[in-house]
Amino acid sequence: MKNLARFVAGAFLALLLLSLIAPLVDAASASTRFQSPGSRVLDRSLQVVPNSGTDISTTDSEIYQITLANNTGSACTFTLSDKQSSPKSVMTAVSVAANTTYVIAWPEGLYMYGGITWSSGTSSCLTAGIKALRK
Repeated sequence: MKNLARFVAGAFLALLLLSLIAPLVDAASASTRFQSPGSRVLDRSLQVVPNSGTDISTTDSEIYQITLANNTGSACTFTLSDKQSSPKSVMTAVSVAANTTYVIAWPEGLYMYGGITWSSGTSSCLTAGIKALRK
């Protein structure tokens, strides 16, 4: 009876771990979309996010990941919007803590109509990289 209880507990733990790992494996499979760079792939290099709205893309785009790094000693804010006629913000003045890096992922892609604009609340506070495709 004890062996059966151990087996059931072990099987339950294995299923729990699998349910936690499976979404990560699925999300990683989206990376094959970026293997052959071309005119659709946005510049992935790290950039300083300016303190005024700056266009990253001016055509419909799909974002898969953004990395934000704040290497300063104080919190900064970050705003990310699309460029449709009445722009919609996905992130509005989101606080990025001092000396922190955030990775925001959309495994299925986040569609941004008209393009992508980003800004920081403070000049030279944030460094960012984006993984996105023009549509």
